[in-house]
Amino acid sequence: MNWINNARVLAVLAVVCLHAAAGVVTKISDWHSGIWWEGNLFDAATRWCVPVLVMVSGALLLNPDRREDTSTFYKKRIARVLAPLLFWSAFYLCWRYLKGWYRNTPPTTRELLDSILKGEPYFHLWFLYMITGLYLLTPIIRLVLQQIDRTKLIWVMTTLFLLNGANSAVTILLQLELGFPLHGFISYLPYFVAGHLIATTVWQPKSWKLSLALVCTISATAVGCYLCSITLGLTRGLYFYNYLSITVVPMSLCIMLLFKKHSTLLPRNSAHILSSLSLGIYLVHPVALELIEHLIAATDYPTFMAIPCTTLFAYSVTAILCWLISRVPLLNRMI
Repeated sequence: MNWINNARVLAVLAVVCLHAAAGVVTKISDWHSGIWWEGNLFDAATRWCVPVLVMVSGALLLNPDRREDTSTFYKKRIARVLAPLLFWSAFYLCWRYLKGWYRNTPPTTRELLDSILKGEPYFHLWFLYMITGLYLLTPIIRLVLQQIDRTKLIWVMTTLFLLNGANSAVTILLQLELGFPLHGFISYLPYFVAGHLIATTVWQPKSWKLSLALVCTISATAVGCYLCSITLGLTRGLYFYNYLSITVVPMSLCIMLLFKKHSTLLPRNSAHILSSLSLGIYLVHPVALELIEHLIAATDYPTFMAIPCTTLFAYSVTAILCWLISRVPLLNRMI
């Protein structure tokens, strides 16, 4: 499905843009400045990236036309995920140590081990740990889908979104831990199921309505982050960037529906090639961004130009590198 390839490619590009913009939002304390607002808008406009990647996985793995037994499924997923998970966890632990050594503040062995136990050896690798959890549940979810009608499934998905969203709001805005914490891969289960529902629906909302909703939710995310930051502080303001926030959930669902409606956004061959490299680009891009930042500070240039230029350069370099890696036997399994 070409629209699935488009969604995956553009979601990973949005991940790179998000990470390029995030430093502007968190490092500049003047929330009234134009520079901060430019970073805020880029960040808010790309918050759909991870939810779309989860929905793409749900659309593919929960496809009722797939015919494979549980053991075959797990063998394929383990072969696809386990090697990259182990390799890049080790790589980024070394990368963290080298960066710390360069700055005369190397992380301790305890800190490195704690990051592994938390499922976050590096800031972006949490996604691999999370998606692995969803893969483990997939055979069970498939059985549930065979037993439940679509209307009930939508109600279940909506309930999960509300529960996880409430948990995120209370945890971030009120700085409280609920007695029944929902975190990790369970939080992304409704997106996983939503991907299946969107892929199999015959409902076709008008593009202008989806586009209007997308613009409104992006604007609400940016404005919400600003208003909450100036009144409660940036830590709470970042709630609106949370993937389960009141604005990001509808944003993500709208753009996934738009991807399905407009399946010719990217040339078919280019989308296919870049889609096959998407995992590698996701895994490698932080190195490219950090090297660029080390050489050229984004804040030294107009932010509205620096962020997209940095994004496109980092994405292009990483895509070329991943394509070269994909031509090397054994090493190609790492991406």
